[in-house]
Amino acid sequence: MIRSLVFLDPAGVWQMAFEGPALSFGRSEGNDVQLDSPQVSRRHARLELRSDDSVWIVDLGSRNGVYRNCIKVIGSSPLVNRDVLEIGTTRIRFIEVTPSWRSSSMSFVPMDDRRPPLSPPVGGRRGSAPGGGYQGRGSRSA
Repeated sequence: MIRSLVFLDPAGVWQMAFEGPALSFGRSEGNDVQLDSPQVSRRHARLELRSDDSVWIVDLGSRNGVYRNCIKVIGSSPLVNRDVLEIGTTRIRFIEVTPSWRSSSMSFVPMDDRRPPLSPPVGGRRGSAPGGGYQGRGSRSA
């Protein structure tokens, strides 16, 4: 199992791996992840990898709480793939992936078959492409 955390905070976006057994969050220097915000307690929360291989967020009695998918965590709560945690002004997306090299959803595009992204129509504005809808970045016409 590959687990990572994607941090979205006022300082920018960054990512780190989570391999367990625990990761602490807070304002003080003794934490694994130091979050510099007045809304974050010195020892705010901890991520734990438990013996059953589940990952839990634990509120360490913080003043402003920890939120999981916009719901306040009371004590602790298990995490699932793509959950979003909020600690102060920082949002953290939990990503959990099971590597599968035989996945049928994985596809490869040969390098010489790539097409450049489409641009907005000349003289038009977004949302006003002929035929209805905007065919912008990443969309393909048949």
